[in-house]
Amino acid sequence: MPSYTSLHHNIGANTVKMLKEHDVKYIFQGVAFDSMLVEAVNNNANDIRWPNLQDNWLHDYVFSPQGSAYIDIAALSPVKQVLLSLRNGQTQDIQKWWARKFFSRVIPPELSNYAYKANFGPLWWDGLLSSSDQITEIVDTAWQITALPVFENFKMQTLFDGMNNGTGRAGFAMLSYANWVHALHKADRLTD
Repeated sequence: MPSYTSLHHNIGANTVKMLKEHDVKYIFQGVAFDSMLVEAVNNNANDIRWPNLQDNWLHDYVFSPQGSAYIDIAALSPVKQVLLSLRNGQTQDIQKWWARKFFSRVIPPELSNYAYKANFGPLWWDGLLSSSDQITEIVDTAWQITALPVFENFKMQTLFDGMNNGTGRAGFAMLSYANWVHALHKADRLTD
């Protein structure tokens, strides 16, 4: 399976490009802060976990080749301990009201006074658009091999629509399966 963080390659690459103009050498970021501010915490720093904590993919493949360093400060034990001590005993807080109140003096009122629903679809749109010919070929190959209805008459637009109506994960699952079938076919590993 590819690294989850690799999905953020374009964000990292654009960040490096912008920051290089200002001779910035270190980027402190916290991909997992959302999880740390949402999940219930009960005396255990490991309660606030995220799959990409300590994942060095962005550093190794995006920042380091450009002469910068990426440090996920959310993965640092002292940060986890501070959040544990501040949030200990807190229940799950999907809309992060505790964090909005706690950080209200340092974040804009648009963030501290209101909850919002994030739409992460645009993170993937550029990659999907630039790979649409290859994706269509992969899904067509999967249709020819499996004859599964989900692959029949595939249109890229259905992926984009899915990202906006909550079925995006099903679309990505379909693509993952199609890619698996395509890779096995390409490697001549399929038999009748």
